[in-house]
Amino acid sequence: MLLYVFRHGEARTQSEDPERGLTAAGRAQVAAVSRVFAKTRPEIREIWHSDKIRAEQTGAVLADTLRIPERMHMRPGLHPNDPVHPLVESLRQRDANLVIVGHLPHLSRLVSVLLTGTERTLVELPAAGLLCLQRSSAEWRLDWFLTPDLC
Repeated sequence: MLLYVFRHGEARTQSEDPERGLTAAGRAQVAAVSRVFAKTRPEIREIWHSDKIRAEQTGAVLADTLRIPERMHMRPGLHPNDPVHPLVESLRQRDANLVIVGHLPHLSRLVSVLLTGTERTLVELPAAGLLCLQRSSAEWRLDWFLTPDLC
């Protein structure tokens, strides 16, 4: 199984937009990363995102780029401060490739728990950062990491 962890793009401030949607630069970041990712021809079963608009917008750009908008699903438990262990348990039951679009610090803690079993931050995803984890048996390993600066 491949798990793709995608942090939302740059968002507006609370004073600019109470819902904190993506900025124009944030959409451009997400689009650039999505185009590079699409070149790998990923086989994605689903894209999960939080109910926050910036995560939904990020997921929508990716889904449109991959031409799989019907595979986007809002999932509970993906907010910035939600516990990661319920999600880790859910991932143990999956075999199909998945993209999770979310927020810090949740995504950093998720990656750390999968790789080391602890919530100690190993990776600080930048806005629109995407990383790939691969699971073989019960072990996870970091496969690759893509940032907007590389696109």
